[in-house]
Amino acid sequence: MKGSAFALKLAVFALLFAVISAFLFGSAVRADGNAVVEFSDALALSGGKARVSVTLKNSPGIACFMFKLSYDPALTLVDAESGADDPGGNAAFLEASSGGQAKVIWFSMTDEVKGDGEVAVLTFVTPGGPEKTYRVGVSYGENDILNSAAEKVDVTVIEGCITTSLCGDANDDMTVDVNDVVRLKRYFAEYDEKTGSPVVLGPRADANGDGGITALDVVRLKRQLAE
Repeated sequence: MKGSAFALKLAVFALLFAVISAFLFGSAVRADGNAVVEFSDALALSGGKARVSVTLKNSPGIACFMFKLSYDPALTLVDAESGADDPGGNAAFLEASSGGQAKVIWFSMTDEVKGDGEVAVLTFVTPGGPEKTYRVGVSYGENDILNSAAEKVDVTVIEGCITTSLCGDANDDMTVDVNDVVRLKRYFAEYDEKTGSPVVLGPRADANGDGGITALDVVRLKRQLAE
């Protein structure tokens, strides 16, 4: 358990390092002077995994930086990896990671280089239960982001949302998992070995949303759970 927690902290460290380093690799500044950190929206099965892309745009260059990766405490951050356009580079220090927040402090040790793109990908596990939307973003103080002249740099954060779906909840327990695959298979066999009666499906058993219950729903559900 401790090993898993340590591994996750290292992954979060790498993620935050990628995001922060990417601020150094900025392109032309926006007309309002703000760099942009944008978190993508994601759709996930209730109780399943969701991947959120973190994109940097329009950074003017950053010399020192402190922020908190902030997300709904109901979510569990299970992985953090570099994005397709991660510039790499500088060292970061992970101060804390708990309660839906991961605080980081960073100082540049190199010259500023320009460029932008996807810098990180976050993977969360959503809680089971009713369909719901959860926020993911970052927060920072007024003087937490400075350039090499010790001037404040404004950053616009566009938060992302993870929306959970119960499509495929065949047994109506408010969670989509392997038990729903089993329920669907029993439905097609027209027999529930536990009760000896035909299987009754929950109202959200239609995993692919085509209006019917077929083998395609089993295939769709198994693929979603494997992601």
